[in-house]
Amino acid sequence: MLKIKANKNKGGVLVIIGALFIGVLMSFSFTQPKHNFKVLPQDITRDSLMGIMHGFNKALG
Repeated sequence: MLKIKANKNKGGVLVIIGALFIGVLMSFSFTQPKHNFKVLPQDITRDSLMGIMHGFNKALG
């Protein structure tokens, strides 16, 4: 009877260690850092910008 109880405790400890390991892995960010790419000129007219944005909207559906 004592042996069965010890095995249950080992299983619980393994579950806790596994949960902690998964939590640590999930806390890391695996994505690339975001960059602020500036492709359009600063002095673009509003009409040109709106035309580009409408084109993006149409292309994306």
